[in-house]
Amino acid sequence: MWQKMMISFAFVFCINIASSQNDVEFFEEYFTLNFKNQLLSQFTGQWKTNIAYYGANQEEFVQGEMEASLLFYFRIIEMNFKLKTESALPFDMKYTIGYDGISKKFFLIILNSLTNELQIFKGTYNEKMKEFLFTGNSIDTKQKKRIPATMKLYFERENKLVIEIFNSLSGNEKLISKIVCIRKNNLN
Repeated sequence: MWQKMMISFAFVFCINIASSQNDVEFFEEYFTLNFKNQLLSQFTGQWKTNIAYYGANQEEFVQGEMEASLLFYFRIIEMNFKLKTESALPFDMKYTIGYDGISKKFFLIILNSLTNELQIFKGTYNEKMKEFLFTGNSIDTKQKKRIPATMKLYFERENKLVIEIFNSLSGNEKLISKIVCIRKNNLN
């Protein structure tokens, strides 16, 4: 009888050790800074910002500044935009980008002071193209409903960050906004 109990105990013990080993490997990967976290550091600094919005019959341009800093022990980048609209309304935006080790995807959370819209995107980094690609939803203000949206973040050159935002209406992607950020310490 005690031999059967010992065999059962040994079996449970071996399963627990295997499970614990998987837990250790998971936590080492999940809690260790890696290449995905390091990608976010390229956004840090102070930037001069120009934004173009493309509407149906008009274009609008906004200028300002963006300051980006790493949070949570270099795991999250927070981009704070302070912008000046033509109508002199205060316009602030916040982009928060991080890497989710469980889903193996980047996330992007956008808040702004004009519409109070919360946007949440999931994304990937294309090593070959050197660009982030995020997908999520935006709001079609005319139809007052959520529509698919895509965002691309890439560097045209070392000190020039470009963010392009596309909406997908009836299966067609349309560029609705282009943000160009020039790193301030490289301005002459």
